[in-house]
Amino acid sequence: MYDVFFSYSGDSLDLTENVANYLDDNGVSVWFDKWDLIPGDDWRSVAKEVLYNSYSVAVD
Repeated sequence: MYDVFFSYSGDSLDLTENVANYLDDNGVSVWFDKWDLIPGDDWRSVAKEVLYNSYSVAVD
């Protein structure tokens, strides 16, 4: 279970990663595809599962 699921556009990658780092450093469990998605994963299936198992969503 994650506290925050991040959904963002490619243009916001740096900002999103900065926010994710800040939250993670302060004890918030975040799902950020750049950190958590494994090459070869079906990203749509993984994202859908994680989205349904997250307390909140941050959308860019």
